[in-house]
Amino acid sequence: MNELVKPAFQTRFYNTKEVVRIVDRYEQFLFIKHGAYPVDMYEKNENLVMIFLKRDTKELYELYRQYKLK
Repeated sequence: MNELVKPAFQTRFYNTKEVVRIVDRYEQFLFIKHGAYPVDMYEKNENLVMIFLKRDTKELYELYRQYKLK
């Protein structure tokens, strides 16, 4: 599935293969705290899903997986 999506609150289009969807609220908070901002967000099953660009979150995700992102 490779589709172009227009985000709800930004004018930049993104490709579904260049993004990650984050549901965990704490992980969302940490990514934003460290300068990675979502390009889109939506609600699904009463959860807030934030869409981040992979290139902006790759290093942060590695730190998060190692419990080093505070």
